[in-house]
Amino acid sequence: MRRFLAGLGLGVLLSRVDATAPERVFEALLLRDPHLLFVALGALFAASLSRPSPERGSAWPAVLLGVGVGVCGALPITAFVQLGEGRLAAAFLVVGVLAGAKLADALHSRNE
Repeated sequence: MRRFLAGLGLGVLLSRVDATAPERVFEALLLRDPHLLFVALGALFAASLSRPSPERGSAWPAVLLGVGVGVCGALPITAFVQLGEGRLAAAFLVVGVLAGAKLADALHSRNE
């Protein structure tokens, strides 16, 4: 229940700071709008507190994520928030996120 409430709170905050608007994401990627960049840097800092060093082999997934964000104008978490906001086109991105996670899990399991 705690994780559900934390996710719900995160979704509300992302919606509140307008992080779900693709045009805002594009503006941030083009360094025209620092607002979302500050939100992203805060999230990276918070994440670094729980995992201080990147895992080996994490560069290519990070590049792939960056390309996906640039193409779609949304991060995986914001796609779920967009769906919650009623933006039905985000359903395609959510399906892609879930399929990518399943594929990554299968590849990771195969390499162990």
